[in-house]
Parts: sequence; structure tokens; C-alpha cells
Amino acid sequence: MQSRPCCEEVRSLDSLHSNIVCVASKIMDTAATIVPALWGLQTRLSPQLVSEIEVILGEHEADLEGSQQRSPRPGQQGPCFPAQSLLDLINRGIQDAREADRPALAGHLTPLLDITRSYLEGVSAHAHEVGMSLFEEFLHVEERFQRGSEATEQEIIDELRQACFALFAVMHSKDLQQVLDVVVSHQALDLKCELVVRLLYALAAPRAEHFRPLLRRLAGLVGRGCAQVASCAQRLLEHSLLTELQGVVARTLQGVDMFDQAQLAGVLGHSNPPLDAHPEPSETQTQPQVLLLHDSAASPPCAEYAEGEEGPNKISVGECLCSVGPLRQAVARRTTFSEGLYSGLVVSPPISSSSSSNPQTVAEQRDAKLQLLVEAPAAVEDALASLVNHVDPEVQTRALMTYFRRIYHPFLLGQPSMHTTAAGSLMLWTHRDPQCLQTAEHAVHAVLGAAVVIPSLAGLAEALSAVEGLIHKQAISAARRGTLHIILTDEDGAALVLSPADQKRLPQAACRTPPRAPSDLIGEVNSGGSNRRAITAAVTAQMASLDSIIAQTGVQSVSVMVQRLHLAPVRCGFWRPSSLGAQATSQESDGRVGSDAGQTGPEKGPIFARQDSRGFEGRPPKHRSGSGALATGATSMGPLNYSPDPMLGAVEPFGAQLLELQKLSGFEGQIRYTPTRNRQCHIYVITERLNARSAPLKRVFLRGVIRRVSKGNQPSAQTEAPSVVTAALHEVEECLVSNLVEIQRAAADGAAAKGNVSKPDWAHIFLTVTQPLDLLSDQQEEQTAAALRAACADLMAKHGGQLRKAAVAQWEVRLAAAAGGPAWRVVIEKRGLDVKALGMEFKHAMLAADGEEDVQIYQEAQQNGTKVYVSKHTPHSSSGAYDGTPILAAYPPLEQLQQKRLAARRHNTTFAYDFPSVFGSALRKIWLDRDSNGECDGPLPARLVEVQELVMVDEAASFRSPGSVELVERPMGINTVGVVAWLLLLRSPEYPQGRPAVAIANDITYNSGAFGPKEDAMFRAATEYALQQHIPVLYLAANSGARVGLATEVKQALRVAWKDAAEPQKGFHYLYLTDADYQSITGRSKAAIVKCDKVQVGQECRWKLTDVIGEEDGLGIECLSGSGAIASVYARAFREGFTVTLVSGRTVGIGAYLARLGRRCIQVADQPIILTGFSALNKLLGREVYSSQMQLGGPKVMAANGVSHHVVEDDLAGVETMLKWLGFVPATFPGTLPVLRSTDPIGRDIEYEPQPGEKLDARAAIAGRYISQEPVNTDATASTSGHQRRRRRQSYWQSGLFDKDSWVEAHSGWARSVVTGRARLGGMPCGVIGVETQTVMMNIPADPGMPDSTERTIPQAGQVWFPDSAVKTAQAIEEFDREQLPLVIMANWRGFSGGQRDLFEGVLQAGSLIVEHLRTFQQPVIVYLPPGAELRGGAWVVVDAQINPAQVEMYADPAASGGVLEPEGIVEIKYRTPDLQATMHRLDPLLQQLKAEGGPAMESSIQRREQALLPVYRQMATAFAQMHDSPVRMVAKGVLRGIVPWEQARPFLAARLRRRVAEEPLISTILNTSPNFTRAHAITLLKRWFCISLSNNIAVEGLTRRRFEGVMLDVQTEEMNESEAETWADDDAVVKWIMQFTGHGTSSNIFKREVDAVQAKVTSHIVQALVQTDAGQSGLLQGLQQALADRPELKTVLNKVLHNVLPDT
Repeated sequence: MQSRPCCEEVRSLDSLHSNIVCVASKIMDTAATIVPALWGLQTRLSPQLVSEIEVILGEHEADLEGSQQRSPRPGQQGPCFPAQSLLDLINRGIQDAREADRPALAGHLTPLLDITRSYLEGVSAHAHEVGMSLFEEFLHVEERFQRGSEATEQEIIDELRQACFALFAVMHSKDLQQVLDVVVSHQALDLKCELVVRLLYALAAPRAEHFRPLLRRLAGLVGRGCAQVASCAQRLLEHSLLTELQGVVARTLQGVDMFDQAQLAGVLGHSNPPLDAHPEPSETQTQPQVLLLHDSAASPPCAEYAEGEEGPNKISVGECLCSVGPLRQAVARRTTFSEGLYSGLVVSPPISSSSSSNPQTVAEQRDAKLQLLVEAPAAVEDALASLVNHVDPEVQTRALMTYFRRIYHPFLLGQPSMHTTAAGSLMLWTHRDPQCLQTAEHAVHAVLGAAVVIPSLAGLAEALSAVEGLIHKQAISAARRGTLHIILTDEDGAALVLSPADQKRLPQAACRTPPRAPSDLIGEVNSGGSNRRAITAAVTAQMASLDSIIAQTGVQSVSVMVQRLHLAPVRCGFWRPSSLGAQATSQESDGRVGSDAGQTGPEKGPIFARQDSRGFEGRPPKHRSGSGALATGATSMGPLNYSPDPMLGAVEPFGAQLLELQKLSGFEGQIRYTPTRNRQCHIYVITERLNARSAPLKRVFLRGVIRRVSKGNQPSAQTEAPSVVTAALHEVEECLVSNLVEIQRAAADGAAAKGNVSKPDWAHIFLTVTQPLDLLSDQQEEQTAAALRAACADLMAKHGGQLRKAAVAQWEVRLAAAAGGPAWRVVIEKRGLDVKALGMEFKHAMLAADGEEDVQIYQEAQQNGTKVYVSKHTPHSSSGAYDGTPILAAYPPLEQLQQKRLAARRHNTTFAYDFPSVFGSALRKIWLDRDSNGECDGPLPARLVEVQELVMVDEAASFRSPGSVELVERPMGINTVGVVAWLLLLRSPEYPQGRPAVAIANDITYNSGAFGPKEDAMFRAATEYALQQHIPVLYLAANSGARVGLATEVKQALRVAWKDAAEPQKGFHYLYLTDADYQSITGRSKAAIVKCDKVQVGQECRWKLTDVIGEEDGLGIECLSGSGAIASVYARAFREGFTVTLVSGRTVGIGAYLARLGRRCIQVADQPIILTGFSALNKLLGREVYSSQMQLGGPKVMAANGVSHHVVEDDLAGVETMLKWLGFVPATFPGTLPVLRSTDPIGRDIEYEPQPGEKLDARAAIAGRYISQEPVNTDATASTSGHQRRRRRQSYWQSGLFDKDSWVEAHSGWARSVVTGRARLGGMPCGVIGVETQTVMMNIPADPGMPDSTERTIPQAGQVWFPDSAVKTAQAIEEFDREQLPLVIMANWRGFSGGQRDLFEGVLQAGSLIVEHLRTFQQPVIVYLPPGAELRGGAWVVVDAQINPAQVEMYADPAASGGVLEPEGIVEIKYRTPDLQATMHRLDPLLQQLKAEGGPAMESSIQRREQALLPVYRQMATAFAQMHDSPVRMVAKGVLRGIVPWEQARPFLAARLRRRVAEEPLISTILNTSPNFTRAHAITLLKRWFCISLSNNIAVEGLTRRRFEGVMLDVQTEEMNESEAETWADDDAVVKWIMQFTGHGTSSNIFKREVDAVQAKVTSHIVQALVQTDAGQSGLLQGLQQALADRPELKTVLNKVLHNVLPDT
């Protein structure tokens, strides 16, 4: 059904492409457009003018037809359209017309003029403009969706719509057509990308420099579908710079200024660059002397608008999408240097005229410039290589010399020698082996290298003979042979003349080189084009015929370079594997790495395996040829001395040794090469699979060479080692940071052809600094190691986020030492943590002393002929993991555990077994944050987390009954069930000795984290274990819901009884099994697997399937039953214990229900909570409605509807939030609240106070706020005229009621008219409920599944309970009660919303729920009315103290008020106008006088007086009514316990909470002594004991009465005298008495003795009551008999009692 539209769309793309690039078609279209327009204007133009126009068009049409008949070759230009002639004629016609008619005639001719002018520059220019317009339209839409992970497509669309609403609201328009156009266009992204790529090939590839500004914007696109466009644009962009770079290098070789004025303008961004047809906006700047990558001092050249910089003002409605605030996405400024090719080049001043006369000075300056080309981190290799056939022989020589000096820098032993012979140019040199150990005794062994420059391979034999002659002549034939470089100066076709024998060897796929055409250019720009492969195949075929000739030279590797016109050369590399035996002895004797004897050492590191670690000169790597590799057909040519290596197409063999590419030889899969933009680093992408069914994992290896430490960082010879390290690591940092984005680009390039975006799963970086550094001194080794460790750890801390984003799991740096010293190596890796949490761990790595544990320092050393890692650890660090491991050992495949980590990362979550480490990282951060605030009483514990895994005792246990678990310690990742659990001991600042908790996690790598019967059983057993231990349950959710499946054994044997076997589409009768299959299946198990009916069809016996049970458990409905079991136990865990859920990965179905049933939910910002996937819903609805899971259950939904309490950035932040939440609750349930020592003084004043007429800010009242003062002048000497004075804004902290930095708000995005959260008051944790006083907006999104739904924005007034905010309040009260937190309600409500919609949505039910949860609340509750607050009507009712008089206490500020109605409402009802008039007549003397005087005008005078007095008397009545709402009356009526001024609220409420929390355990203990006791009895006992303590003069240590100024309390004095009542009302005194009375800190516990006495008395009364009945007596005697049997010592006690009672017996 989908094929036909797709075909039509592709055909339409072909048509558009053809119409743009085909000259003949465009001209025909032009003529066909102009002629109808001309016919409509014939009556307005002179006949002569019309005739002349027709003649020109007729002649052109004739020329066009003749051109088409001649069958032009592809790409040949046809006749030019006579646009200029037509334009001249039309303008002449307008001028010849009457002056009055000219404006009208010009208006009528506008369409004709537009058509003509569009072709004025030719058809190609018109095609260019059409293409540019299409590119601009594409970018106009797609740049708006370039937000990465910051926002989903739906969120971006919502922002577009809201911004348009903001614009159109001003212009009184509701038209959203432009937003609709953008969205519809974006939905066709795949087709648009295909069109754009084809247009880039057709238009931009031949003249890419004219499209450079556009290419930069296209190359910056990221996200779904844009990878192919971005990749293509990037390659075209780099190609456009290659020719310029060749000119730059040529000028340097000639000894002149590196950049001429035009090139400098193009590179630095000056106006009117010569190659850019469309100059880009740029800033005025001076020439910088040094241009480095990411140099912030240099103005970005050739840039678009900078980030955050506004472009031209656009105010038309038609362009609103480009100009409205958040709609316009600024394109990041890109520079020529950021493309990499020019990176590191120095703009040096030209040779001055004064120095040009001095040959020595000129030579020195020229040598300095050449040395720059040797060392600069710029892509000059290809530019140098392409100049070896320059027209200037001097440039040829210098290019050749500089090229090889650069390749072998700094290992050359002297300058290369250049020789010109009849066979061609020859060059010889010697160099050190980079893979030899850098020691004095081995430094003298040299390797001989040679290069021949010849037109073609036909002259190779003669050139090699000349080389051998030179070698013997110079007496260096004994030197070991290295690489032979063959440079072919003829261009591809001429250089690769194949003999018939060579053509037979040539693979059939590349049997001939394609002719030079624009398509070749396209193929070269698009990496791996056919021309490159054909050249490589031809070189390989010819090398096979020359194999024996080259072998006679004894070289170990061969590099062939073929020149191409205007393109980078093609390299082909070959290794000599047959020389292993001959080389083994020599390598052992001279210290060469690669001796077989050295490969017997044990495997030490997880990266390396025991493999042959020979260098490239000894053995080629084992690369598998694939689609991107060369298929040379060598298998048909017999054994050869030299084997081709596709990896040498990008680097020379010597470069491969520097990059240690032999370490990649252990991979069986295809290695795909991707160059970086500056070509100094090289990327190799490898795809691995854990097994055939697993998803492929992408490993990216970035390997680069740093040739120099820049002069600004280069230390002097006397510099200490730490300074040298700092300078070198600074250079490494620049290279590392600049190449992180390259890793992601390399991974994406592989998926670009499909239009997908692929991220790397695992990345490894290797950087080698070849410039020798002064790190020699043995006395400085420990100092150097410490400096390296600290510098690298600091670098990790700075760039942890970028490393995480690029999935860098390990990076290694090699630092060469000067004077032959052993090189240093630094290996940085993160083991035991998932890559997702890895970056955040890096971010905080330096927060603790042990944050450097992942930095390993080594030196190279020789052991048994093999170069190995030797650990150089400091006294505070252990040996590295690779100590003693061969350096060149091949990388093995990823271990299974790491592959699981990467598989979890594919789901953008953390691997389950890495969560304990994440808990440790989060705890470390919390400790350090608390310690910085002075809230920690002790040092940071050595072990923050102790872990024991929980496993099922019986693996076959069912979820239908509580299973039992046991604690084990076993390796990570060997679980056989998709749910894992641990018992964690968390050492937090609240519990330094540790608090236990059970953590349960879904293993998303095991059946996608789905819940099957085994998973349900494990989840239930772990939760039951936590309930038994009374400890919290921490659920880490990442699952796919209940598992679904089919019986595989039946599926594989299934047969179908068709109605017509010839036409299956007619349907079937039934499904069946053959008799053999039925017997096989039923014989597998005693339990039934299938239910069948036997059917006989002819001679065949069939078993008709009626039901399928399946052999495997967990195929369907049983998973739902298990889901019900875990839903029940998790809901019970919320009621009986403590639960908190972290949605680390997408959680579906039962997983979503668990997140809600546990109530406390923390959601990672990029993970959804859904019931059904969006694709399933789309199938159900029959159309594409939803576009992502985030649209259904992302934070925009779940944080706005109350499911998610907190939304966090990643798992580390989620675990940190989880631990902070635990910090507010007891370690066990029930238990004692954790009280921290607060650095915020309890007795301080509350600085925040609403100003007169200002409404209370709930968050500022709770937590305080930072406020800004007036800007202060920081430059008193600055002049007031001209530039403004520099001013800065100061801010200071304005404290609130609770401890500073202790407030944690929950549900901040839901029901925003109420504020809920947790805070500490004097170190005491408590729940807090506040009231929003400002109007907030509730947004209800439109449901895409309901076409008639619309987005609604509903205003909600402040200080009013709405249905959602009432539910939020009730839910918060319930959660605080379960957490055993005391509750502080800062009441400020005017009532409930009572409209029809609110009543329909359940505001009444929600208000009743508040009452119910407050009634059953078992912790202390303080309802406080802050200054200016009011509590009226139903709002007072639901929080009144009488709802729960045992727990709720109410206080108010003197400025607060409360009542049934507001004063104005009371006046309208109880002080109406007649009452006001009566008061006037009673109080106003004038009215009394008028009444006394009487007269005819009396009534009118009285009415006028009443009207004049009515406003002021209404104010008087309002004031009178307001006096009834004062706190004084509230106290008098007993509804308030006291009046507490805002200034005294913090110390008073803190003391009151401490007293209430201390009393509750005592009261509960007393109540447990007798079921007949009430809370009043318990409090009476406490008062009695307190009074006895005072009357007996029992000293209470530190007992002092504290008085709070302005506090007025309603103190009850029953059973107490005045002094005792005042002391009992002193909360601090009572707390101190309780601490001493209960024996805290002492050996005595008076309270326990008193309670035992009460218990004995109660028991005595119970026994007395028992003996009053026969049944009681019988029961008492039976109990005594059993007690005496269990405790024989009671007999003695009983005998004493009987003797005292009955002395005569």
C-alpha cells in the first residue's frame, strides 16, 4: 500500500532535480512562461516592440531546437537565454510610453521583468538561486528543531504556537497557518533530506566555495534525519577549503607571506572574500599573529550570526517565525579554523624589504616557515603531497622535503638527502624506530627510509635500481629497511597504465577508471567514491606484478601515492608479512618490540589480551575486507610478499606506528575509517555484538599525534617537571576537547546514508605527544607522577560532561621524554560505573581526595624484549591495572559486563549493577555539600556504601506467596532474572554509622527489563524483606512492562488447514499439529502444553489446536497476575514503610503503576512513564497521532499531573534527590527522626516580611530569598558623559522561617496554587505546606488523539483551593504522615473555588480528603497564619484544630485574620445600608440637628447627608467587622493556642516542634500500657511526673524558662499552680526535662521506672477483675501453671506472696 506513493515521490524528486540542472529544460520553461505573459500585454505595447520581442524569442527557440538535435554531450552548455536583450527592449518600451502611462505599464510588466531578470546572469545562475532558495527554506524549518535533548519536537511546536499567539495577540490575529506549515514541512524531513543531498551534489559540489556560508549551516544540523545532509555538507565544506590551503602552503614554500590579502580576507572573515559569492557578516578585526583552534581572542571568520546575536529586524507578519523571541534559533558562529584545515597555522609577517637583502636572514625566516609546516596541527599533508609536481622545481623539492620531515618528525636522524636521476627524484633518510624503547643504548639503531618520485609505476624498477645504487654508494646498506614511498606524479589515469596481466588481477567491480566528470568530483567528496576505489584497485593490481622486484629491496612496507587534479592524493599501503622469521632475531638483539618470547606474560588489564604485539614493520594487522575495504583479488594471485592494508589509505606506515594501529588488529569485524576535520586525528569505528540476537554496539577509537607543545606553553630547559606536565597537558586538553565532537560525528556518518543518527556506545582516545619533554630526572619521578595525576584529574573534572556526551570510557596520553628517557603514559578510565553516570562522576571527581583513583600513571620499560607498562604510583595510590602488560597488545572485544553497560546506555539509562556506585558518588557529594555548610559532626567515612545482593533462596519460588531471600556476595551481571536487589548500608550525614535500605532495580539488558513470573517473585520477596526489616524500599525503574510471548515450541511446529491451499487468501479452517509434532511436544513435560482435538483427514492424523498453554512460564496472563501481586505489595510498602521510585529508564505498564503506587516518584527528564507505547496507540487509532513516548508520559505530562514529585537531569541527580529525601525520614519505620546540627541559628530573626500592601510570598517566607539592591557604582572615576559608568548589582540573603538551604520543594509543576515540600526547622525535619498568593495559569494540553480538543489555559487565583491544589494538599498530608514528619501549614486561604466546573471536577471530594488525612495524622501539626494571611470559610474548617485536637495546634501572627467571610462580605450581610443609616442617625450631630429642626426640606437634606456619609461609614463597618477576625478574639474563643509574632515564629515553632516530637514517644508508651488509657490520661501522667520533679526539687540540668517577646498563649492550668503551669508551657524546659527523665545521656531512666509502675498497677487491676468470674479464675490458674512451667524461678516468688498473704498456711 505504501510503495506507489513512495515511487511517485521519488519520481517527483527526479523531475525537480532535472528541471533545476538541465539547461535545455529551463530555457524551454522560460520561453513558455514569457510568451503567455507577452500575449496579455500586446495591447499596451507598441506593435514594433512586440514584434522585436517575438523575433528574439523565435531566434532563441530555433537555436535551442538545433542544439537539441545535435545531441550535446552531458554537461555541455546550450544556447544562452537572451535575457539582457529582452530586458533592454522592455525598458525601452516603458520609456517610449507616455509619462502618465509609465507607472501603470511598469506595474503590468512586473511579472515579465521578474522572469527576465531571474535569467539575467544565465540559466546556471538561475539554477543557483533556485537551489539557494530551496536550501534556505529547508534551513528555515529545520533549524527550529535543532534543540537536541533539551526539548522534544512536541515541545518545540508548542513554543512556536505560543510565540505566535504572543505576536498575533498584539496584532489581533489568530492565524496559526505559519506554524502549521512549519510542522507539516518538518514531517516530510526524510524526503526533504534526500532532495537537499541531491541538490548539493548537483549544485554545490562543482563550486562548493560559493556555497560556503550555507554549507556551514547545513553541517551544523543534528538530530533525526539530518545526519546525511550534515555529513555531505561537511565534506563539501572541507573540499572547498583544500584548494585555498594548497595555495597557502605553496606561498610558504616559496618563502613569501603565508596568506595573501585575498586569502587572508577569506580565512579571517574580512569582507568580500574572493571565493565566496555571498559574503558573510563578520566583525572588524586586526590580523592576529597566531591562529589556534578555539582561540577565543580571534574573531570568528566567515561567520553567520553569533549565538545570542540578533540579525536584521523583521517585523512583518509573514516573517513572524523568524523574528519572535524563542522561535528564532540562532546558528552558532562557525569559523574557517573550526573546520580544521587551517587550524594551527601562524600568520607571520612577510619578509621585510630591510631584511630581504640579507640572504642569511631570508633563509632563516624561510626555514622557520617550513618548520611551521612540519609542526603545525593543520591539515597540510595532502597540500604538501599535491605540490610535488608543481611547475616550480624549487617548490617541488621543498614540498617533498617538508612532507617527509613532517611525516617522520621528530624521529629523523639528520636531513633527508635529495637526488635527481634519470629514473626520477630519489630521497634517502634515516630515522629512529618509534616503537623502540627510548633509552641511550637503543637510540643508535636507525631505520632506512626511501622515496621515489616517478611519473608512473612503469618506471619503478629503474628507480629502485637507482635507490640501491645510492644506498651502496653512501655505505648504508647494512641499515634495517623501513618504508619505501612511491609518489606517482602523473594524474590517476596516466599513472595507472595497466598491462593485460594487471587487468586480469583487477577486481571486476573496478575494472576501469570512470571518465573524469562532475560525478567523479561528487564521489570524491562523498567519502569512498568509486574513483578512489578504482585507483586503489589499480595500484594493488600493479603492485602484485612488481611484488618480487620490491621484495629484493628488503623494505618492510610500501606506500604508493597517486596524484589527482584538484583533489587530495590517494594513498595505498602494503606490509610485508613474510619477513617475520627473518626479523625476529634482529628485533630481539636491537631492542625492537615484537619478539615472540615477550608474549608469554600474564594478561593484566581488561583492555589487552595476550596476543602477538609486533609492530607494523614486523606484521600487518588482521583487517577484514568489507564494503569499504579493498577487495583486491589477492587470493587468485598466489602468495605475495606485500599485502595491502586499507587502513594505510589515510596515514603513512610510519604514522600507523605512531598511532599504534596494530592494537586494533584483534577485531574480527570491519573497521571503518573516518577522518577528523583537521586530519591530525584519525577515527576507527568498530561494530561488535554480544551475540547474534543482540543489538550492534559501536566502538570508536580516536588516535592522534600532537607534534609540538605550543610556544606559549613550551617550558625552558630548566623548567621543573610539574610545569612541563602542565604545558603538555594543556596542549592535550585542547586536542581532546576539539575532537570530542568528532567522535559523535564519526559514529553518525555510518548511519547517514539511512538518514538516522547513531551515537557511539564506547569511545577510546589515544593521543601521543611526539615532542620530547624534559621529564628525565629520577629524583622527580614521584613528583612527575603526582603532577600528571593531578593535572589529568582536573581535566576530567572540567570536561566530564563532554566526555559523557561523547561516551568516552577510556583515554590514554603518551608523553615522549627528552634525551632518550622512557616515555610516560597516562591512562584514564572509569571502571564499575555506567557511562551515563560516568560524566557526572567525572564532574565531581575532584571533590574528594580519592577522586583521582581513575588516573593511572605508567612509564615504558623493556621486559624480555617486549615494551610494557610499568606503573608509577604515588604513596596514596595503588598500581595501575595495566602494570606489566605489553603496550602493543591488541585490544580485545568488550567484556560481557561492559557490553551490558553499553546496552543499558542505548536505552539512556544506567546499568542496574552500577547503581551502588552511583549511590556512593551521590553520597560523597552530599557529604561535601553539608560539610561546606558546617552541618557534619564528623569526617567523611571511608566507605560510604556497603552492598550485599539479595537473591531468592528458591529460584523456582512463585510470586503467589512471599518468597524468602538471602544475602550473597557474587560477581556483577550473572543474574538470571530481570530484577536485581541489594541491601545497602548508606552512610549519610544524618546516619554516619549507616542506615539500611533495600534497592530494587530492573535490569534492562535482561529481556528489556520486562516483568515475568520470576521478576515478580523477586520484586515481591525483596519488598517483603524490607517490610520485615522496617527499612525503606528504593525502586530504580527501567522496564517494558509485563512480558508477552508465544509458545515457541508450538509456533515452530504450527500447521494451517487452508480452505483452498492454492489460494490461501480465502482463509483457513483451523490450526493443527501433525501427529509426530504433537507427540514430541506433549512428551516434553508432564504438564499440558497444548489442548487439541484429534482430526482424521484421509490417512493423516491431525491434532486441531484449541488452546495453547506453553512449556515456558511467562507468556501472557500469568505475567499480569504477577503484576497484580507486586502492585499490592508495593502499595502496602508505601502504607507500612517508605518507598521512593527513580524512573531511570522508560517505565511501561505495571512499571508505571508501581511509580504511582509508591507515590514518591523522581523522574529523569528524558524518560517517560507510560501505559502503552505511542506506536501501539497509533495502530489502535489507525493513524499517526503521537510521535514519541515523551509526548505521552514525559515530565511535561507527569510532572504537571502530580505523578512525578521531582524531575532531574540524570541518574546521579536522581539518586542524590532520593538520598536527600531519605535524609528527612527515620532509618527504620517507626523510628526517630534524624535531627542535624543546624548552622542556621534557631534564635535568629526572620528577615523576610511582606511590605504593606504586598502579598506574602510563600517560598520566600519558607526558605528565604536572595534580593538585589540598587546597582552601585564600581568606577567612581568614570565620566558620566559618553560611556555609562560600570555598575553591578549586589544581592544578599533574606532569611525565611526554615533553615537556610534545607527547603526541597515537591510537585513544583503541579497545582501551583499550593506549595508543598520538606525543610528543616532548627535541624528538625518537617513537612511544609504553603499557599501561592499570585494568580497562576494551569495549562491543559490538547490531545492529538482527539482532533476536536484544544489547548486550554485556565487562570487560578491565589489563596484559593482548586480541585488539583486540594488533592495536592491532601496527598502531601498523607505522605508526611507516612514519613513520620511533623507538619507545618502556613495557612493563607480565602476558601475553596465553588464554581460549576470546580464542583464537577471534585473540589468537594478533594476538600473532604484533606479533612480525612488530617484527622488520621499521627504526627504533630502546627497551623500558622503568617503576617497578612487570612483563613476563612471552608478553608478554616478543613485545617481546624478540632479535626485532630490531639495533634493540631493553631497559631497566628497579630496581623493575620480569620473568619467565616471576608469583612466586606460580612458587611453586605450583617451591616447593610439601613443599619449604616441607623448608625449615622445615632452618631452624626448634623443628622440629629436636621431631624430636630424638621421643615419641608428636611428629608432631602437628610438624604444628601446620608449619601455623603455612606462611604466612610461603610469603611467603618468593614473595620468593625474586621475586628471580629483578629487573633485576639481567636485566642479568646479557644480556636487558637496562641499569638506568635512573625519575628518570634522561628525560635518559638522550633522549640514547640522539638517538644511535641519528644513527647510523642512517651505518650505512645503510656498508651500501650493499657487499652483503657486515652491521650488525656497520658498527658495528665506526664504533667504529674513533671510537677513531682519540680516539687521534689529534682534538679533538671540547664532548666531555664524562656520567654518569647509578644507571644501570647492560652495556657491550661488545671492540676497545676501558676508557676508549674508556666514552666510546663516552656517548651525548651520540658524538652530538657524529658531528655533527663528518659535517661538520654545518663545511666538512669526514671521514665521507664514510672511506666513499669503504671504497668504493674494496670496488671493488678486486670488480675482483680479476672478473679471475679469463674472463667477468669480458671484462665488465671491455667496461665500461672504455664508460666511456672516456663519459668520455674517464679515458684519461689509465688510462695513468698502466698506466705505474706496467708502466714498461717
